[in-house]
Amino acid sequence: MKKPTQVVKFISIAWANAGGDPHSWVEFNQRIRAIIHIVAESFFWHEGDIDELMKLGSWKGRITTCLGECGFEGIYSSAVMSHNVSAYTEIERYIERTPIIADGANNRKRDRLCVGSKFEWKGERVRVTSFNKDGKATCCSYSHVKAEYGYTEKLKKRYTIGSDDIKADRKKRKEFNTE
Repeated sequence: MKKPTQVVKFISIAWANAGGDPHSWVEFNQRIRAIIHIVAESFFWHEGDIDELMKLGSWKGRITTCLGECGFEGIYSSAVMSHNVSAYTEIERYIERTPIIADGANNRKRDRLCVGSKFEWKGERVRVTSFNKDGKATCCSYSHVKAEYGYTEKLKKRYTIGSDDIKADRKKRKEFNTE
C-alpha cells in the first residue's frame, strides 16, 4: 500500500471526526462537503487521490453523496476559481474531462471554464451553468428585467460550447484582427 497523501489523510481524519447529530446524515454530509471544498481550494493533490478516497473503509463510494447534487462540479469550481492546478487536473483526470480554456474567463486573460465562470461569447456576456455528459459547457446569457423589488435576470440565450468551439472562435478572431 502506498503512503497516503495529505489530501487523503486530511479527509480521512475529517471523516472519522465530523461528528454532529448521530441521527442526521445531512449534517455529516454538509460538514464533509465543506471540508472537501477547502481541500480543493488549498491542498496539493496527487494523481490518484480521488481513487484512494473512493476506496477508504466507511467512506467507500460515499464521496458523491457528500458532495451533494453538484457532485464533482462543485469542487471542480472551487479548485478552478482558487487556481489550484493540482486539484483541478486530478478532478479532470477522474471525471475524464478535457478542459475548456476560454479567453477572458473569470476576469483573467485565459482560464478554465467551470460552473459559475463568466466570459464573452458571440458578443454576449455568458455564465457557465452546467456541463453535459460529453464535457461541453452549457452557457447562458441573461437580460436584466425590472421586477417588483429591483431587477431580476431573464434567460436570453443558451449555448453549448466545447473546447473545439472555443479554439475555432479564437482562430476566427485572430484572423479578423490581423486583416
